Amino acid sequence: MGSRETVSVWHAPVINGFCICAGRAVMTTALKHPDIVAKLMVVDMSPASFTGAVEPSSELLAVGNAMLHLPLARVTTRQEGNEEMKALLANEGIRQWVLQNLVVRDGKASWRLNIDGMMRNFDSVLHFDVEHCGLQYNGPTTFLHGTKSDRVSEARDGPL
Repeated sequence: MGSRETVSVWHAPVINGFCICAGRAVMTTALKHPDIVAKLMVVDMSPASFTGAVEPSSELLAVGNAMLHLPLARVTTRQEGNEEMKALLANEGIRQWVLQNLVVRDGKASWRLNIDGMMRNFDSVLHFDVEHCGLQYNGPTTFLHGTKSDRVSEARDGPL
């Protein structure tokens, strides 16, 4: 009988993040650990810090607080989560977008996101300052955004 040899091959991943939290998380990962990122894709988020009229802090803070205060112990279905969250977040569209991150398994609800960590680091996420952090990612990068996005503006942020 011949011998078998097992070879493990690891390939650096393509990482992508949508909107502010995930977008900033993947940018931070690429900046701090460029050797483990093959490609970076950021959707609807700029590396620029938010300033002035475009700062979404009150809207994002309201969403984060609604997620933080949803009584997960009482939620056994996504519909129940929606009903409970109506008092916390009135906008149906935003509420449905947020509830995509609600996971219900075996009648127990949880968030896909680390809400406590997100809220603890809210200011750092919002005021991400890639130009002054002293780090650089030189790998292949794609920034994708719609023409009506208020999160990305070449006039404000410069070319991406």
